[in-house]
Amino acid sequence: FNTTTGRMTITSGLNLLTLKKENRNIICSSYDEGKVLEIDIKNLEPRILMGMFNKEVPEDIYTWIAQTVIDDNGYGKIDEIQRNFVKELTFKILYGASMHTIKKDLKDMDWIYDIEDIVGRIKSNMGYHELAFKIKQEIKDGYFTNFYGRKLKNSSANINHYLQSTGVDVSMYCFAKINSILKQTGMNFKI
Repeated sequence: FNTTTGRMTITSGLNLLTLKKENRNIICSSYDEGKVLEIDIKNLEPRILMGMFNKEVPEDIYTWIAQTVIDDNGYGKIDEIQRNFVKELTFKILYGASMHTIKKDLKDMDWIYDIEDIVGRIKSNMGYHELAFKIKQEIKDGYFTNFYGRKLKNSSANINHYLQSTGVDVSMYCFAKINSILKQTGMNFKI
């Protein structure tokens, strides 16, 4: 946990953070007949952003965004290409990519969509501008805090740091809760 946001970093050994899904079967339980469980909180940062500003958080955030900002056919049917485009675009927005970088990385889609317009509509629909305003209002002596009060240094990546650090805190809360529940069962486990 050696980052500005509190996210885990791997300094030696197997890097679980970047291990491809198809290779995760190399991880085995240290218990006889034990299981390895993977916990993934889907769309965590977008969920945090939308939830903070009382926006309804749909089951599939990326399909919802695609339906909201690029549904050209009016039928509400979004294909996998549109969903993946919106997912990649949302990550780029939340992780602080510049418009220049976004356009360069998504140049194959630029002829189909007005990228700047879609970026603006994604930000508006998710609460991005509200969070930027909230952070700006809270900056004091070069610092602001995330949702749970973790102190963060003012930088050009404030929204990214806010969402990632809040996501770490949510994850740690979830892991502590799971740990507590598993202890009550008397099950042998490691987290």
